[in-house]
Amino acid sequence: MMTVMIKLNNGKVIERGEVFDDEWKGQDSKDMISRILNRSNQQIIVLNHETEYNEIINTDDIESWEFRGNAY
Repeated sequence: MMTVMIKLNNGKVIERGEVFDDEWKGQDSKDMISRILNRSNQQIIVLNHETEYNEIINTDDIESWEFRGNAY
């Protein structure tokens, strides 16, 4: 699985996270992740590697994001 760094509009930063769609399908390619993160008003699930918790995020709340590499 690919990991991403996500900066939210409220200032919160998820340094390393895995992206899942709203049906819990893991996204494992750059194209798939880009499509999901660039959609408007899409609810996604991000597994935060720092806290080991899943976070539900609306894509409209994302200020920026970038790829970080493989999770494992």
